[in-house]
Amino acid sequence: MPAPPRRIAFLVSDVFRAYQAAFRKFIERAAQRHGCQLLVFNGRALAHPELAERAQNRLYDWVSPEVADCAIVLSGTVAHFASHSQMSALCRQAGAMPVVSIGLEIPGFSSIVINNRPALAAAVDHVAGVHGRRRIAYIGGPPGNQEAIDRFTGYCDALRAHGIPLDERLVAEGLFTLPSGANAMRELLARNVPFDAVVAANDHMALGAMDVLHCRRFVVPDDVIVTGFDDTPIAQFAARSLTTVAQPIEQMSDAAVDAVLALLRGETVPPCMDFDGIAVLRESCGCTDFAAGSHAANEALAVSRAQARAALTQIEDSLDLRNVTQRLSIAFDTRSLSDEFERSLPQLGVGTAYVALRSKQDPELLRPLVAIEDGRCVTSALRDHPADRLLPVGFPAAPHPCIMFWLVTFEREVLGLIALDGTVDPLIGEAVRAQVGAALKIIDLHGRVIEQTALQERFAREQLGREMEIAQRIQTALAPKDLGAPGFRIAASTVPAADIGGDYYDLLPFPGGAWLGIGDVAGHGLMSGLIMLMIQTTVSTLVATRPAANPSELVVDTNRVLVSNLHDRLQRDEHATFTLLRLSPDGLVRFAGAHEPIILWRARTRTTELVETEGTWLGLIADIRDATTDCDLKVEPGDLLVLFTDGMPEARNARGDLFGVDALRRIVEARANDAPQRIHDALVEAVRAWTPVLPDDITCVVARYVGDAG
Repeated sequence: MPAPPRRIAFLVSDVFRAYQAAFRKFIERAAQRHGCQLLVFNGRALAHPELAERAQNRLYDWVSPEVADCAIVLSGTVAHFASHSQMSALCRQAGAMPVVSIGLEIPGFSSIVINNRPALAAAVDHVAGVHGRRRIAYIGGPPGNQEAIDRFTGYCDALRAHGIPLDERLVAEGLFTLPSGANAMRELLARNVPFDAVVAANDHMALGAMDVLHCRRFVVPDDVIVTGFDDTPIAQFAARSLTTVAQPIEQMSDAAVDAVLALLRGETVPPCMDFDGIAVLRESCGCTDFAAGSHAANEALAVSRAQARAALTQIEDSLDLRNVTQRLSIAFDTRSLSDEFERSLPQLGVGTAYVALRSKQDPELLRPLVAIEDGRCVTSALRDHPADRLLPVGFPAAPHPCIMFWLVTFEREVLGLIALDGTVDPLIGEAVRAQVGAALKIIDLHGRVIEQTALQERFAREQLGREMEIAQRIQTALAPKDLGAPGFRIAASTVPAADIGGDYYDLLPFPGGAWLGIGDVAGHGLMSGLIMLMIQTTVSTLVATRPAANPSELVVDTNRVLVSNLHDRLQRDEHATFTLLRLSPDGLVRFAGAHEPIILWRARTRTTELVETEGTWLGLIADIRDATTDCDLKVEPGDLLVLFTDGMPEARNARGDLFGVDALRRIVEARANDAPQRIHDALVEAVRAWTPVLPDDITCVVARYVGDAG
């Protein structure tokens, strides 16, 4: 039986970015030439300032001789915020296995590095020597990062060589990201110190700087020359293709794989292998050689076509990915989540995948959620396994050339693991990782609600009085505390009946508007209150994840969750009326769902209209898409919307007469010029005066559109 292939662990931050992806491609290619398997550990930069990002670095702790034979660390990205000692500690924690660093020289470990100092100096030398620029600004990397330090030293070397004094006012710091480069350029411009060139410590910061220069009406390269470092693919597609310093990524990758395998064989390798940067001259310094038909032009055209094709493929994949992540966001139990994975991952082109959750009883164990190999589900054959072994015994059955790993996290909590075969776009893994973390927390929250519902139902008969108190507290606690909505002034309340019903209303602001929901669960008592809680929790979750959705989409999804809970879990046959409105500051009100009619008072005509809400009740059937459509209202400043539950028009006096919708309309017309709160109070007081005892809850919402004044 042939020996299993050697396994090379590749530790990298943000592998989906162009620079990291290039290294991963060439390292994987070199590993395959040697008959090795590549295991890609996708984490974040060590010591990342955001704790939620830093939590994903727990994945690095699982790199050990049990899962890999040797390791390559892309230190140039992992060390963005880390010190030398932190990087040394990361390499040491891999145990006795050989470790090679790329991008940063780490004492005690073989390192593959670019000669950052002379390479950056050559870029400055070109700007000063060839183009005669003397006021050369510099945008550096994170403080403490060794690559950033070396490149800044090269900048200083070149200034000295040309007799240019260092002006600290022309130096700004970035984080090797495009936004940080833009911020650094704004900082340089705000200092009002003239400059005629900008040298950035990497391409992304250079491109961010160019964006700001363009907005400020500077012409590149006539007014300001801009250069970068790394020659990432995006560098050649800027408005002005970017002059930069290319790293020989393929040669460095080959050297890293050769070195780590040599160490594995017990051979000696140099402690540090240096590679020179390669100047790439383009439009941003004025040194272009892109005449039609030239070798450079033909190469650029070929690259641009390949990049365009890759971008088109990514756009097409993103549409499928969006649909998948939306469905994952409404999986309210792990079974649904597993089913969704089994159905959706093959649609995304994923042939082999593994998703596991940390055991609640033993966090050191992983529990398989779904395993797919060659497009076929094999989950049932797998068992719980130690987390630091990553994959269960026997999976995958055949070794894959490359497997990528992500931690599933939510804020600082590690919830599980995702593994995908190396043919998958890493952006898919990144998007699914983030969505699964959120879905698991929603499942946990939803499970607690269901558990409480079932618990209270079992004791319904013995503790009726106490339960009624709980129901009233639920109803009161769920009422929104802040009724602020852009463009609207709102007053609202629920008055509980003696026998608590299931009235619901909520106001959920979001950037650019607010969601307003109103509904009524059939029946009374604790069960109605808890069903109302299910609706409120589901709507809040959906609105938080999809604030720009149409109301009909959210009504359909809310109903699907409610039917699953009521019919499948609680074995209940309940229903609710429900209308969901999206209020926009421009006066557009879009709504869906069947509930009581809306009273609309038009300020211009001083008359009321009844706007019917069309659709079907929630909780009857699982799929109500065909019966649920969006309707639009356009309101003008001064117009009023009055929403209510059936407890108001169906209130009866001592003779049994109904209060009626017409009475509500008359009050609205008579008090239309009053503030929303006074109108609301008048409506509620009239109903309370009509009936001696409230047999049902009454909920009233009054919203006046005020436009910009709101």
